Amino acid sequence: MRHCVALARQHAVHLGAHPGVPGAFGRGHIEISPDELGRLVRDQVQRLRRFAVEQDCRLHHVKLHGALYHLTD
Repeated sequence: MRHCVALARQHAVHLGAHPGVPGAFGRGHIEISPDELGRLVRDQVQRLRRFAVEQDCRLHHVKLHGALYHLTD
């Protein structure tokens, strides 16, 4: 993540978080409670945000990955 933040800053592109579920590259069906979903997304976004703050870079957007995205329909 730290390296991706540095690359985004170096090339002046928007930095975005793309949180997903563990395993299977974030794909497939999952059973997850709303509380667990919130915690999973919040933890991943906060982790990236910490690296961004370290490098004076702004987190621009969040887009859910795979199975998480499909839970929002």
